[in-house]
Amino acid sequence: VHSDHIALRGMHFSTTVLLEGSSNVLLQHVVMDAGASEEAAVHFQGQHQSGASHDIRVEDSTITGGGRTVFILGSFAPAEQWNHHLSFLRNQITCGSHNCFQISGGRDIVIEGNQITGTGTAGVLTAGATAITVSRNRLHGMGGPALQIASPGMEWDNYAGVENMISSAVTIANNVIDGWDNGVQLDAATGISIVYNTVVDGTGIQFNHRTPHDQANNVILDGNQAIRVWNNILPSIALAAGESRPTFESNNVVWQDGGGGNGLITMDPQLDMTSDYALSAGSPGVDAAVDDADNPLVDFDNHLRGTKPDIGARELGATELSCP
Repeated sequence: VHSDHIALRGMHFSTTVLLEGSSNVLLQHVVMDAGASEEAAVHFQGQHQSGASHDIRVEDSTITGGGRTVFILGSFAPAEQWNHHLSFLRNQITCGSHNCFQISGGRDIVIEGNQITGTGTAGVLTAGATAITVSRNRLHGMGGPALQIASPGMEWDNYAGVENMISSAVTIANNVIDGWDNGVQLDAATGISIVYNTVVDGTGIQFNHRTPHDQANNVILDGNQAIRVWNNILPSIALAAGESRPTFESNNVVWQDGGGGNGLITMDPQLDMTSDYALSAGSPGVDAAVDDADNPLVDFDNHLRGTKPDIGARELGATELSCP
């Protein structure tokens, strides 16, 4: 509590690592194992008097077990009061009994380059989050949604401050996803960018229709809005009744059903199973991505994409970045 400018390296924790009102903390090469406990392995507690935590990096570490394995909890208040500027880089994360990540009051968060293994629950759940980047992760699941971008569930309708808890401005890019029921599940979110992902099985993107309400019974958000989907490999796209197609939808490979937009490819993507779902040379996704100002410059492997990028998370024959 109220700790700052601390670096923890090479340590092993078998109970919750709790950060409350803390800042400028580095957790590096740390093992955090909550086991069968229902408590989190790493808990950012932002609801108490000490306030939110910020400027914290968790990298090259192992995080496993517990209920919500990484739990970022903030007040039902404007985003300025949430936990913020948190980075999770290159970690090995195994989900506990609930979710690998739950962000309920977090902003300016990067989840990048992690190996996330699911156990039947959500890989990353946002329910009150903004300015979130989920990129270059390998997500392997056992059911549930890999990424669930949501407003709080119906049990929170009419709860004080729930109008602050919309998930918005989330970028999902360059992830390789298999073994989950849904690659991306949207439950009343806005301003979501989904680009360059490879979803191998299940439903690629599931649009669910929710209309969360505040205490005055005003609708906070009518379904999912301002959703952009481009340059992805997806088995399918499913829209619940009342949902509209994405605002921008272009150059996706959707080989089962539900695809739409410009440049749609409905052929088998011809993924190479021996190289973790990279494109094979004959894939229709090769050189077929749309050039967009919001395209990430590198792929899942942190390789440059070049001037004729491929659809999906991995660029075929991409050049490795080199240091000067």
